[in-house]
Amino acid sequence: LSMGGCMMAIENCDIFDGMNHTSPELPSCVAQKLQEIRRVASYFGAKAAPRWFLGMGWVFGKRIVRFLGNNAHRLKSRGAADVSLGFWLAALEGVRFVSMNDGFFHDHPDTVSTFAKQCTDRSILLHRMNSSRWARGFQAESCEMRC
Repeated sequence: LSMGGCMMAIENCDIFDGMNHTSPELPSCVAQKLQEIRRVASYFGAKAAPRWFLGMGWVFGKRIVRFLGNNAHRLKSRGAADVSLGFWLAALEGVRFVSMNDGFFHDHPDTVSTFAKQCTDRSILLHRMNSSRWARGFQAESCEMRC
């Protein structure tokens, strides 16, 4: 197991299961998350998952969208969407992964998350929205989110 995979499992336990790094249940939660990744990899006939997009959002070019649209009925669809995309795109040459870690995609600042950040002019995708956050922050006149 890579350090990155382990850290991702710990982060998922924090975000989705509410466990912090001192929780006594953390080791079993991490084991469960890693088992799920192995299960999905096995479903695709692999021993491990390929490089994949980490959950929050993705932007694709026309070539990838066309490939996915033309082959949707052939692609295996069980499992986590981000890991499935990694398997689907593994067959394509020249896929360029561009990291959006510099504040482009982030959680709403009112959430308790490692990915929570204040909105800036660099924000492209704002995750963990709900109706009250939309009502408080969306400016219809300018089509902007203020938070």
